Amino acid sequence: MTQIKKKEIEFRALLKDDDQKMSSTRRVPFQAQQQQATVERATVDREGAGKKTRVADVSEAVRQFADALMLSGESAVGSFADKALAVLCMASARMELSNREENRQSLLVQSQLAVSLPDRISEQICNSAVEMANNLGVDAIFVFTKHGYMASLLSRNRPNPPIFAFTDHPGARKSMNLLWGVIPIELPFSEDIEASIKKTINLMKLRGSVKHGDLVLVVSELSCSSSAPSVIQSIQVKHI
Repeated sequence: MTQIKKKEIEFRALLKDDDQKMSSTRRVPFQAQQQQATVERATVDREGAGKKTRVADVSEAVRQFADALMLSGESAVGSFADKALAVLCMASARMELSNREENRQSLLVQSQLAVSLPDRISEQICNSAVEMANNLGVDAIFVFTKHGYMASLLSRNRPNPPIFAFTDHPGARKSMNLLWGVIPIELPFSEDIEASIKKTINLMKLRGSVKHGDLVLVVSELSCSSSAPSVIQSIQVKHI
C-alpha cells in the first residue's frame, strides 16, 4: 500500500469519528478534511524554495466557519513551515474580512445546545451579549470564565469585536486557544467580581489591547464569595 493511500485511510477514519462527535452538538467540525486536501496538494518547487498551502482550501475552511486551521504533514515540519503559516494567516484574515463585508454571520443558524436550566441561561446570556456587542459597536468583549464554557458560546456566534477570555485555570486557557476569535489570558480572580473586572481593564490598557474611550462589553460567570457558593452571571457595558 502506498504512503498516500495510507494517509487517505487515516484521514477518512478521523473525519468519520469527528463527524460522529460533532453531530450531537451541531458545532462546525474541525477542518481535517480541508487539511487533507492541503497536504495532498502542497507543492515543492524544484529548487527547494519551499512549500505553499493552497489558498482555496484555507478560504473554504473559513467560509465554513471553522474554529481552527492547522498545518500538517510536510507543511508543518519542512524547512519553510513559517512561510506556509504566514500564507495560511494571510488567506484566513482576508477571507474573514470578506465574510464580514458580506455579513455571512447572519447565515449562522444556532441550535440550542444546553439542556439544564443553568446552561440554557448561560447560552442565552452569550447570544444576547454578542447581539449587543455588534449593535453597539463595542471595541472588545471581556469574558470571565472558569472553564471556558461561556467563551465557547460567545465564539460560536462570531461577534465583530475580539473576545478576551480571562480564566484562573491553566487547562482552560490552553483549550480556549482553539476557539475562534478568542484570546485567552490566565490571571488570578478575587472574590470581588467588580475588583477583578477593574484590575483586568487596567491590565489590558497597559498592554495596549484597549485604550481610554473604548467601549467594552463584559460577560462574567464568577462566584460572588467563598462563604456563599453561588455563581453570578451578568452582562455589563463599560466605557473605559
